[in-house]
Amino acid sequence: MPIRGSVDFIPTVTGTFSQALTLEMSYPDANNDGFVDGVSPLMRAEALRIFTLNKTTLEWERVTGNYSLDKVAKKVSVEVEHFSMYALVGVQIYEDTLNDVQVHPNPYKPGDATYGDSSYGEGVVFTKLTENATIRIFTISGDLIVTLTENNADGFYLWDTKNDDGDKVASGVYIYYITAPGVSAAKGKLAIIR
Repeated sequence: MPIRGSVDFIPTVTGTFSQALTLEMSYPDANNDGFVDGVSPLMRAEALRIFTLNKTTLEWERVTGNYSLDKVAKKVSVEVEHFSMYALVGVQIYEDTLNDVQVHPNPYKPGDATYGDSSYGEGVVFTKLTENATIRIFTISGDLIVTLTENNADGFYLWDTKNDDGDKVASGVYIYYITAPGVSAAKGKLAIIR
């Protein structure tokens, strides 16, 4: 049934708040796998950012500030200081180089409150990777124990601390060597304490 009658338009509200407010936006993830539902290619929740529409240029601009991601409530939040139109947008989170690769926790100690599993899951997390990267983990004596492939363009890999045979690796110091097409390799040490 159509709606009939006159419509009163609310005037545009402008100005800044007397103090910053927290804006929360929800995203779908019904199976709790950490990926936004209904998006192709796959997009991790960590790639979500809140943007605001610049009314002068009519371009979307990323809201600056400290972001908060709540994977349990499936919400992204950031502080805002003014009224505007906001949107939740997936952004490129992979790097162009391997210069700033991060490995954490390091040392990794399963079950430990400080050095144990993170919100990403069980294992060692490699972040700030390129779109495609190969991670090789070696023993301190140089034996290759596992080859990992990051190829979904999210700049992130969670290693479950298993070798190529599917067995958990022993406590010890390991060498990681990360390569990617067209960029310099990254290398470093990581420790596992069981």
